[in-house]
Formats: sequence, C-alpha cells, structure tokens
Amino acid sequence: MRAWNQEVGLGCVISGADAAIPSYPDFPTAGKGSGPFVPVGQGHRRFRNNEPILVDLMWAQDGYLVDMARTYVIGDLPEKLLRAFDMAVKVMRNIESATRPGARAGDLYEIGLEMASRSPFAANFMGAPGYNVKFIGHGVGIEADEFPFIAKGSETILAPGMTFALEPKFVFPSQGAVGLENTYLVTETGFEKLTLMDEGIIACDAQGEEGR
Repeated sequence: MRAWNQEVGLGCVISGADAAIPSYPDFPTAGKGSGPFVPVGQGHRRFRNNEPILVDLMWAQDGYLVDMARTYVIGDLPEKLLRAFDMAVKVMRNIESATRPGARAGDLYEIGLEMASRSPFAANFMGAPGYNVKFIGHGVGIEADEFPFIAKGSETILAPGMTFALEPKFVFPSQGAVGLENTYLVTETGFEKLTLMDEGIIACDAQGEEGR
C-alpha cells in the first residue's frame, strides 16, 4: 500500500452509525475501529437489525489487487438509505458510460459528482457532510493506490491496460453508509468489469443485536 499516513490493510467491514465516523485516512468510510492506532473498521460493536453493513475488501489474485464493496443488511433498510443506494448505482452507471481509452479521469469524476448532486443526498456523497473526499475511484494493480485516480482535477488520460476501482457511497451520521465498489480494466474499446458479484443490497437471514 502506498498512501501517506495509512497502514497496510485489506479493507473493512463496518455498520450503522460507526461507519459514518470520519477518520484520518482519505476514505469516504472508515469506521470507529478498535483503538486510536488503527481507527478503521467495526471495532467491538455488534451488528444491529435494519442498519447498513458495508463490506469493503481488497484481495490479490496472481499478484494483482482487486477491490470490491457491497452493502448488506440484517432485516430491511430504511427508505432513505434505499434511495441513496439506488443513487450510488446511478452514479456508477453514468461513470461507466464514459469509461473508454482517451477519457480524462477528472472528467469521469465530474460526471459522477453531477449525478450525485441531483439527489437530496448530495451533501452525504463520498463522506459525512464536511468530510467529503474529492475522489470516486482509484487505481489498483501491484499496489494500492495507483494511477488513475478518478478525482477532482485529475489530468490522467485512460489507456488500455489501466485498472481502477469505482466506489460511489453515501454516508449519513447516526445511520451509516451505503454504496458499492467495482474494479474495472480499461480495454481497447471501453472497459471490462472484473468484480462480477451481484450489486444489489444483500439481505442476511440472521439476527442482529437488537433481536436477541
């Protein structure tokens, strides 16, 4: 991992209000963590019914990294969070529609930001209000993070062979975070999505803390 002031990690599994707690890493979601030294992740809090559980993990295959996130729930999410999740998917689709060789990474960021601004949750896009990060995606490969960065003002031009992750998310203090993340390979004609798991909210047949 090559990122200033960040420790090596594989991602995080975070839920509810703790997922919306800002932390020192430049992440839209970090979590409370188990202590001040590594303030990332769920910590000691148990999952609860009807709150979003964000599973955002990275792994390596044949020496190359891939990044993916999905939203889970034990029970049912509130309508507000369902609407925010649907908007995150729309942001993803809009950026995908412009992903091709020759595209400027900063333009893809603006396309995603413009879509998010159409929703009533614009202030919650890519971080809790006041802690919003200025990117929607980042390169992955032998390291994390690499170019290209789908970020404000990025001048990087996409070329075949580049690989990057998109992670549109909405973060609500006291409620949690919803969104998704996929990894993409830029091809000669467009892109190939490398993370093929179903993108929808995954409802778990389990019992959270409040149901015990």
